[in-house]
Amino acid sequence: HSAAALSTRATVREPYPEPVTSDESPWAMLRPSLLATGFGALWCTDWEYPVLVRVDERDHTPQIWASWAAAGGPQGLAAGLDAVWVLPGEGGQLLEIDPGGGGVTSHQVPFPVAGIAVGPDAVFGIGKLGDGRVLRLTPGGAATSASAGQVRTLGLIAASAEYVWVVDDETATVLALEAGSLVPVQSFR
Repeated sequence: HSAAALSTRATVREPYPEPVTSDESPWAMLRPSLLATGFGALWCTDWEYPVLVRVDERDHTPQIWASWAAAGGPQGLAAGLDAVWVLPGEGGQLLEIDPGGGGVTSHQVPFPVAGIAVGPDAVFGIGKLGDGRVLRLTPGGAATSASAGQVRTLGLIAASAEYVWVVDDETATVLALEAGSLVPVQSFR
C-alpha cells in the first residue's frame, strides 16, 4: 500500500461498521501526530481526533482500534507491557489499550503527566513543565512518584531495564533515575 492509500482509507471498528473514504468522513483523513511500534503493528494517534489507529505490519491495513473521550490531542504514545499506552489531552489519566482487542482501561494519575515511556516492569511519565516529578505506574495500576531533585523543566523521558532517563530542558542536563525507586543516580551534559 502506498502512503497515500494509508492516509485516505481506513477500516473502522465499532460503532462505525463499514469502511469509510476521505469523501465520507473525517475519520478517514487521520493525520498521525505520534507513532509507536509493537505487537506486529504501527500505532498512531491523531492530534485532532481521540483515536488510536493500528496499521498491520504484514498488509499495511490501517484500522481505528480504540477511541476515548476527547480531551485535547494526545501527549504520549508507547507500546509495551502487553498494552499500547496513550496519554490523552490534559495528562490526568493514562489509557491502557489491549493490542489484541482494543479494550481501553483508564488509569487516573496523581498529577498531570506530559510524556510517557515504557520499561520492562512499568510505565513512566514526567510531570508538566514546572512540576519536576516522575511517575511510575505498574501493570496492576499502582502509581508511585518522586521528584527528580531540583529539576523542574523535564521535557523528555525514556526507560530501560535499569534506568529512567529524563532531560532537564532548562539546563540541557540528562538525568538517570533508578527505575525501581526513581532516585537520581547520575547526570551529565
